[in-house]
Amino acid sequence: MALLAACASRISYNGAMNSKTNSPLHRRAQHVARVGLSLAICLHLLSCGGGGGGGSTTVVDIPPPPVPVPVTGPAWWGFGRDAQHSAVGAIATQPLTRLIWQSPVDLAPQYSGTSLLIHYGSPVITTKNTVIVPVKTGATGGFRIEARNGGNGAAIWSAASDYILPTQQNWTPSYNLALTMANRVYAP
Repeated sequence: MALLAACASRISYNGAMNSKTNSPLHRRAQHVARVGLSLAICLHLLSCGGGGGGGSTTVVDIPPPPVPVPVTGPAWWGFGRDAQHSAVGAIATQPLTRLIWQSPVDLAPQYSGTSLLIHYGSPVITTKNTVIVPVKTGATGGFRIEARNGGNGAAIWSAASDYILPTQQNWTPSYNLALTMANRVYAP
């Protein structure tokens, strides 16, 4: 390292030009010194080996996310379950005191002042705990369907939709999915 500092101090330039520093011999010596310094730096860096200075290496293992427990049971019917909007599920839910995961349902929300004049489609949940979510992708339309793992929100698959919103609306109607008893999804 002392050699590098010595080389660097010899080729430093202070901006002053005189007849000695402007001579061809001096310029050649400066060029040789610069090349030598560059070579010394490269050799020094190569000898480091990229190991971070030796010593013990600490390896931090990041545990994978927990494998969600598969859920088998009746599907959620959506829209509050029935015409009375009883929202009573056939199986017990987890406490609503924390978020496990979340996913956007509108990638380009359009506000009218502070109001969001849109209704969003309800996600549907299969008997194997796959949450299928309708997602609005554009400012004036465009939709896709995303399937996510109900336990951790990981994406399983997605599919674009060719659905076109009706014209002459001053609000955006919802884009809804339908899930049959046989776990078949229908989308507009």
